[in-house]
Amino acid sequence: MINKKLLKTIVASKHKECSDLRALGKSLRIRAEQNTQKTRSFTAALRRKIDSGKAAIICESKRSSPSAGMLNEALESAEFAKKVECAGATCLSVLTDARWFGAQKDDLAQAQKACSIPILRKDFIVDTLQVYESRLLGADCILLIMRLLEDAQAKEIEDCALALGLDVLVEVHEHEELERAIKNLRTNLIGVNSRDLQSLNIDMPHAVEIIKHIPIDKIAVAESGLRKPQDLQPFIKVRKSESGSCNLAFLIGEAIVRSADAHKTIKDFCSVVEAKAEL
Repeated sequence: MINKKLLKTIVASKHKECSDLRALGKSLRIRAEQNTQKTRSFTAALRRKIDSGKAAIICESKRSSPSAGMLNEALESAEFAKKVECAGATCLSVLTDARWFGAQKDDLAQAQKACSIPILRKDFIVDTLQVYESRLLGADCILLIMRLLEDAQAKEIEDCALALGLDVLVEVHEHEELERAIKNLRTNLIGVNSRDLQSLNIDMPHAVEIIKHIPIDKIAVAESGLRKPQDLQPFIKVRKSESGSCNLAFLIGEAIVRSADAHKTIKDFCSVVEAKAEL
């Protein structure tokens, strides 16, 4: 079970990885800035799906996690990317942490080659060096976790990402983190993690309450603990505006990775969102 001490250990390991990246120094930045491969807009893909009244689902590719242990040891990144795109996923999230989530070195690159939907690099980003690395890996978006960053750090990393053509999904868990994100960052993507990163406990009502306070012009992303289609309904209820619009997306990992029929599982999640949109 993860705890506060283990979270610190994970973050420390990320700083160690950044120290290793620092050996590449200027060349890493130059190669990222000169990369001519076009990014796929994560934000635009979600916006198009939401505006069309369809479900904006971000499917997450991961083999294991600190909370659940092994999820799908045989998961092949490219095959999974093709499968979820075919099933109607709007975007893909790929875990790139090897030690805690079982990632393999080329998971993101293989997924990027196998599908046409935008890809989020899901990792503990604590340094701009990881942003340059993300661009070279083929990511279209990065995750920023407000709990791990001071305001100035978060802004610096976001500025770097936007300059490289990457979108940013900022993740919060508490009201204070949401306020910091809105005040200091430019991104229109705000994710709310139902899971406390220190205790790993899931608190869905708490996440629903946080999402209720995200400005309606932002795209809110409900993350973690969405194990069955009915789990989406409380988020949809509090997010729907008077005009009927609902700037809301869902990041779903474990339920799909564990499923014997990922295509049907994704369709079942989508049906809940789309049924609500028709009301």
